[in-house]
Amino acid sequence: MLIIPRKSIIIFSILKGYSAITLWPFIFFASSTPSVITIRHELIHFRQQRRWLIIPFYIIYLMNYLFELLKRWRHTEAYMNIVFEKEAYNNQMSHSYLPEDYEKLIKPILLKLSIN
Repeated sequence: MLIIPRKSIIIFSILKGYSAITLWPFIFFASSTPSVITIRHELIHFRQQRRWLIIPFYIIYLMNYLFELLKRWRHTEAYMNIVFEKEAYNNQMSHSYLPEDYEKLIKPILLKLSIN
């Protein structure tokens, strides 16, 4: 997993309004000081991508988003109802949801970002 703060990335000029995005095997942060909750949220997506074998994850994510967009006609509502986002938002506050090896990544990520 590669952690990349905003200062070296063009992708955030395209994805305005988001604090981070996980695109296997990278996690891009809009800030050089993301919150622990944001890191945990993105680690949940990282785990989802591994669980769903990456390409199927993106196919399901996109199909789910398009279905929700047709159903709700609003981007924010469609986004918040994607099954992967629901899982991430529902569990981003939980210290016990991610396996211990993922939880141990949070402090090194914060350290790496504060050094860059």
